Amino acid sequence: MHKIKTIAALTIVLFVLSFGVGLATSSFVQSDRLLNALPQATALAEPILVPQPVASPSRVNFAIFGMDNDQTRADVVLVASFNPETGRVAVLSIPRDTRVELSEQTRAELREAGRWFPSGGAVKMAEVHSYAGRQLGAKAATHELGQMLDVAIDSYFVVNLDAFAKIVDDLGGVTLTLERNYYYVDPVQKLSINLQAGEQTLDGKQAEGLVRFRAGYPMADLDRIGVQQMFLKELFGQALGSENIMKNAVTLAKAFLAYVETNFTIIDAIKYASYIGKINAENIVFETIPGTTKTMNGASYFIVDEEAARQLVNELFKDEQLDEG
Repeated sequence: MHKIKTIAALTIVLFVLSFGVGLATSSFVQSDRLLNALPQATALAEPILVPQPVASPSRVNFAIFGMDNDQTRADVVLVASFNPETGRVAVLSIPRDTRVELSEQTRAELREAGRWFPSGGAVKMAEVHSYAGRQLGAKAATHELGQMLDVAIDSYFVVNLDAFAKIVDDLGGVTLTLERNYYYVDPVQKLSINLQAGEQTLDGKQAEGLVRFRAGYPMADLDRIGVQQMFLKELFGQALGSENIMKNAVTLAKAFLAYVETNFTIIDAIKYASYIGKINAENIVFETIPGTTKTMNGASYFIVDEEAARQLVNELFKDEQLDEG
């Protein structure tokens, strides 16, 4: 009666982390309801051959881009790493104004595609998608993150705002305590935020407003990243501690397929499925890449502290020695 609910849950888990957006899941039971519910456009060719999970898959690193309304800039940029042996998930936030100098590989690909970019190749991380265009954006941005961090990034997830709001609604909202009021209206961005301090359960649109809010923070994007990480921790704690994900497996998986662009395949999902049960809220670590803000040629950039970043990346993605206290 039940086949492959494993894939459904892992897909949902990656979706939760994607929207910034995380890897979280409960144990999988098998069900053919998921594959029957998937849109025809994403159906697999027959016959469907389901391989067994590999004995010991390696760590998987992936990039997550939360896009703005017009889908041309990344409003949220994360790099996450999942260690299947320990169940540990490390999430590194990259400020959207981070200055990057496009690599020769990316420049060559953009020239071949007829895309314009600044002659010196210096852009903000959020702008890479815009310069590269829809076809090359995710690939180019993922490559630049890998170059910046000196890590191999296996997959990417590109998520729009509709996906973020829908997944929060499908999980029944997120309960948290806000320490301040949040108010901001911007018709151009279709953004209306009006949240009061105190404990409350945010629905999808309210959660979107919270993680996008930026006005009034003393440290602008860095403070916003702190709020995003706080929200994600609450989300993971509630999602992992409940039956929400499995109860809504089909609905959430359909939302994933409708709103998320990724090169992470079902075969990839199966490879890691049996290890996901090790994840819990306590072994998900959030950090922000170290650096400082600086105005250059009239534009505000976040400049990465290369040495401090190297140490942090080693701790998060390589050595597993980070002090989580």
